[in-house]
Amino acid sequence: MSDRGPVLVALDGISKSFGSTRAVQSATIEVHAGELVGLIGHNGAGKSTTMRVINGEHQPDAGRMIVRGEEVTSSLTPGQALELGIRSVPQELELPGNLQLREAAIFAGARAVGAGRGWRRRADRMIMAILGDIFPGHGMSAEQRIEYLSISQRQMLAVALSGLWAEGELATCLVLDEPTSSLDAFSAESLYRWLRREAQSRGLAVLVSTHKLHEVIRELDRAYVMADGVVVAERSMAGATRGDLVSAMHSRGLSKPAPVKLQAEAAASQAEDRGHAGGISISSYSNDVIKLDDLRVANGEVVGLGGLEGQGQKAVLRAIFAASRLARHHSGIRVSGRLTFVSGDRATEGVFRQWSVERNLSVSALGVLSRFGWIARDAERSLAETWRDALRVRGELADGITSLSGGTQQKVLVGRALADAPDVLLLDDPTRGVDEETKLEIHAIVSAQAKKGTAVLWYSTEAAELKRCQRVCVMLGGRVTDMLLTKDLDDEAFESRLVGASFAA
Repeated sequence: MSDRGPVLVALDGISKSFGSTRAVQSATIEVHAGELVGLIGHNGAGKSTTMRVINGEHQPDAGRMIVRGEEVTSSLTPGQALELGIRSVPQELELPGNLQLREAAIFAGARAVGAGRGWRRRADRMIMAILGDIFPGHGMSAEQRIEYLSISQRQMLAVALSGLWAEGELATCLVLDEPTSSLDAFSAESLYRWLRREAQSRGLAVLVSTHKLHEVIRELDRAYVMADGVVVAERSMAGATRGDLVSAMHSRGLSKPAPVKLQAEAAASQAEDRGHAGGISISSYSNDVIKLDDLRVANGEVVGLGGLEGQGQKAVLRAIFAASRLARHHSGIRVSGRLTFVSGDRATEGVFRQWSVERNLSVSALGVLSRFGWIARDAERSLAETWRDALRVRGELADGITSLSGGTQQKVLVGRALADAPDVLLLDDPTRGVDEETKLEIHAIVSAQAKKGTAVLWYSTEAAELKRCQRVCVMLGGRVTDMLLTKDLDDEAFESRLVGASFAA
């Protein structure tokens, strides 16, 4: 920006280590009033740790933090950060599932809602108003319990709760870690429009971490690039290109990604002993959410499910998963072969939080790793090492899974599914919170698995990801409204068709 407001939050030479792991090294960042700033880099680059320093969750080992001109380095706690007007939305959403939305509004924004009689009415009005302002058509009600929301709706709610400022309350900085990771393009654009309005009307600073580089270029004013815990670049987004940002991420001479050949070999090595006659056939199937006349995925195919979030894509995956467990033709759904499901909701349906990286990688394959009820530890370790190397998972196999960044945890989930060498693979937005380079690596592995005969059905909220599938079924209102053959469409034509079918009457 040419006319920056005052610096509201500044980090000066901040460092933070966890044991022998140095997560952030001498990071210097400034965020000005009225400005939207990005914090980008590969998984494990130090972005989330930096944000946790700003919101008071982590105390830095060295350096200074300054808020509105006052140094707060040694005293900042999450409570004090709130008093100073710093609100954050973490990548791993930890909303209490037993609360209704109105109760969550009290829990997170008590000052804004107020106390005393009539709090329910005020909470209902406030939470519905801000949700409607940020995310039109969000589909939630004030009496709903959080545990019944989709991951996309939980993400919307977390953002809305962070914006419940009381009249006269200090508003300094919104810190958002992967706020659009499970949102469709329409909802993401709505969020950025609201962030821009808030920044300008309140003199608020906004710091956003995201792996969606097109959002960084289109929606933000500046961006800091991190690699291996170091801020390696800062630049304005005026005239920036995706290539500029990718080059900056590699400016420290980072190790090259594991070659696609290694990833493909990892997938193939697990598949060679299986026939892979996988397939999905759906005809005349309906339930309360979806109505499908015909949807088929042949062995060796990678088929995408697209459209706006909440149009029945997840319901399709779950119906197929349920039918596979019955091991027979079920209400119009037939599944051939053994099926594995990868959820995009890693916190509640993915990782085993108390287990190691090794056990999280190997758990789906324990059937083939066991003999007479005993697990072959050498075979388990070998399997885990193969997928750790293929997916470039940093850290030791014995480390706890929660020691990894969110995107790296997602890589482990994909490795776990592919280690089981499934005949049918269902993917529910599996690259949520994963960097661009890793997305390409995961696609390489899935494609290698498909070439061995696995049938893949892949739901994604990202057009670029769907474009890599062979066919894409676009859903609206629980029905397939269009079928796109990706090889026949360039990127622009594909996105135009995808958007058109997503909003068709």
